[in-house]
Amino acid sequence: MRPFGTGKLGRWWWVAGGALAVGLGLVAPVFLGFRGPRADSQSRWRDIQSAIEQKRWAEAEAGLARWVEQAPGDDAAWLRLGGIRALRGRSDGALEAFQQVRESDRAWTEARTQIGEIWLARRKAAEAELAFRSAADRAPRAVGPRSRLVYLLTVEDRPEEARAVLWDLYRLTGDPRHLAALAGLASVDAASDAKGLEPELLRLLEGSPDDPLLRRARGLMLLRQGHPAEALPFLEPSATAEDDLVGRLALVECRLALGRAEGSEDALGPEPSRSKDRGQWWEVKSRAELAAGREDAALACLRKAIEADPDNRIALYRLGQALIRKGEPQAARPELDRAAAIAARQSRLKSLLYQFNSEGQGSPELCETLGDLCRDSGLLPEARGWYEQTVRLDPTRTGAQSSLSQLAGVAIPTASPSHSHSHSHSA
Repeated sequence: MRPFGTGKLGRWWWVAGGALAVGLGLVAPVFLGFRGPRADSQSRWRDIQSAIEQKRWAEAEAGLARWVEQAPGDDAAWLRLGGIRALRGRSDGALEAFQQVRESDRAWTEARTQIGEIWLARRKAAEAELAFRSAADRAPRAVGPRSRLVYLLTVEDRPEEARAVLWDLYRLTGDPRHLAALAGLASVDAASDAKGLEPELLRLLEGSPDDPLLRRARGLMLLRQGHPAEALPFLEPSATAEDDLVGRLALVECRLALGRAEGSEDALGPEPSRSKDRGQWWEVKSRAELAAGREDAALACLRKAIEADPDNRIALYRLGQALIRKGEPQAARPELDRAAAIAARQSRLKSLLYQFNSEGQGSPELCETLGDLCRDSGLLPEARGWYEQTVRLDPTRTGAQSSLSQLAGVAIPTASPSHSHSHSHSA
């Protein structure tokens, strides 16, 4: 079976995600370099080491199995045994071996990461997430489990959580590919990239058809692909999820698209506090008002959406169209022009993210332009990161230096939540 995370993740995410992913078939080389235990049976251990180096996996597994039977407290040996069993496609035995590694040992973080890989290959996303999170919590500087968390959270359409972990990765590595992923998750229209993630999501759903987060992600994807009737049953549980604004708004959109406006107010829930969330909330509320025939109320909702988030392109466009219908084309023109300008900026950012991903490192000019676009899009931490990359590549670029000094007070996020929000996998 092809390991999860090694296939195409879709357009902008593919380069960043593919560079981060660690396939299950590659796990053994990661930790076969652990030093062997100090023991009296040096000859036996040398034989095991020789078998590993020469890739005589059956012989190495048998030797390690005998070794841990006599030395059950040897965590490094258990880790090696799990790696060889995973390499040989024996996931049950690998899982058993990895679980023997004690939490007090340095090998525990790697063991938990590989347990997550096994659960992911078995298409058990909830168990995989728990394993990756426990590994990341135990090792604040571990890149591997955080990379796998980003992959899983992205497939499950949990971009804010994925971004929090990506900031950790950027802080740890300084790798600009994480900046590209951050900017992509924050700014690229989700509908344009949903199709690329569909195969990965469907594989996970096959293994966990009742998983609430996977079902929610499927509903969001179907809605964005223009299939509200198919999306509706996947999104209906979101009506009672207080902490899932995206799911609730998507549910309202589904119902409105199907001519079922009843219950929209309850599904919308209370107005959120974050400005971008408020903009989305008021924009969707305007659709509910319009469906109920309250055009003036819908217009007022759109104005509140733009007041909360001046870069809400959809609200700007819909407001312009509403003003045209009211016979006010002059008032509509500025709103439509702003919507078009935002769309052009987003399109350029997306195009340059593709270019950066294709080049890998990126030129100073490209990094500075990405910084400008992120700054203009309100992504100030990302902008600061791109300007830092620019100056690192070319310290003589005075424009980037000036822009960086203007963002000196903008903090690069330094920590991600240690656990997911309460809208989580069922145990």
